[in-house]
Amino acid sequence: MAQLLTMVKKELLLLGRDRGGLLVLFAMPAVLVLVITLVQSNVQKLMGVSLTQVLLVDQDRGGLGREIGAKFAETGNLEVVENLDGHVIDRDQAINAVGLGRFKVAIVIPSGFTEVLNQRVGESVRRGFGEEVITTRPPTPELQVYYDPTVMGGFRMGIQNGLKMIILGFSAKLKMDEFRRILPVELEKQIQAQIDPKFRDMVSVPSLDFTWDNETLVGVTEHGASRHGMTILPTPVQQNVPAWTLFGIFFIVVPLAGALQRERRDGVFTRLLAMPVSGLTILGGKIIAYSMVCLGQFWLILLIGRFLLPALGTSRFVLGSNWPVAVLICLGAAVAASAYGLMLGSLSRSIEQVSMFGSISVVLAAAIGGIMVPVYAMPPLMQSLSAISPLNWGMDAFLDLVVRGGNLKSVALPVGKLLLFAGVNLLVAWGVLFRNR
Repeated sequence: MAQLLTMVKKELLLLGRDRGGLLVLFAMPAVLVLVITLVQSNVQKLMGVSLTQVLLVDQDRGGLGREIGAKFAETGNLEVVENLDGHVIDRDQAINAVGLGRFKVAIVIPSGFTEVLNQRVGESVRRGFGEEVITTRPPTPELQVYYDPTVMGGFRMGIQNGLKMIILGFSAKLKMDEFRRILPVELEKQIQAQIDPKFRDMVSVPSLDFTWDNETLVGVTEHGASRHGMTILPTPVQQNVPAWTLFGIFFIVVPLAGALQRERRDGVFTRLLAMPVSGLTILGGKIIAYSMVCLGQFWLILLIGRFLLPALGTSRFVLGSNWPVAVLICLGAAVAASAYGLMLGSLSRSIEQVSMFGSISVVLAAAIGGIMVPVYAMPPLMQSLSAISPLNWGMDAFLDLVVRGGNLKSVALPVGKLLLFAGVNLLVAWGVLFRNR
């Protein structure tokens, strides 16, 4: 045990002297999680996932504007704005504000919209009762929607479909009101036409109650299919904090493999082999020391997700009560990354090889492992390849814990894969480094 602690102390002292390397190890994942999360949060706004302000110019004042405002407010993602800088906005001001990028969308309801709609609804209902309607039909009324050119297609489609459904419901309400008004009159006509004139005064149309037309018959609710009734949403914060933590952990292979390569080049490792210390103790000291650095990275990114990101306008990272399991996942990833660094340092012939291959391999593993882009958003071939990435195993474990409400049992398989990966790499490194001892 004393020999192992001595090896750990040696590695920590060497790491402490490489201040530039330590700064990169801690600063790089911290900057990445900040930048990527803030960018993705803004993309969510453009896609309509989070609150977006919509300019509304209601030149009609016939009720449709209030309906749009109410329905958009019900979504929780859209807020209707009719006043700009303390004044009711007009069409030209709205178009200019959207063109300058201050708002992403503006809706203009032209004057006379409801009047034309009422006229067309009345004609439609009267034709339904067999009445011949002869009129000079005005053009079909249209809402005018203006978008910022940078707005993505998914958000545009969502706005367009939402407006179509609102207009459909508004038109149905107008038709029902017209039907409610015309039906008693038509019934009176039909009854009076079918009975004897002597008895017409004795017959009256019963009163009709149409309060049922506002009754909600079917409800739709949204639920997360997570364990234990958890309601944590897969926000950019919940995705990026564990993702870039894992990226920073695995990037430690570059300084670890580089340090091992320098020891071999300078003869330090040869002197270690001459000492009465087992190979497992030498490698174990390196793994423990670098795993401690990885734990430091984990807690730094966790603090950023808990406190700094919410201060910058994003949601808060929620880990839940299973933080010991999260530490276990972090340790599994740290041991896997450290063992991979030892294997890389044992097989490489120069520091340049370590730097090039180590960086490229970690970036590729992150790209196919769901760190930069979620796996479900990848093409089928990339989704299949993600299964071989150790970063994907760690990411699956973290997402199962922080989003699906997992526990130690549910993350055992991906953590086991990480430890198996570590064992294979450690065995290769041990065989290469100590085969001639």
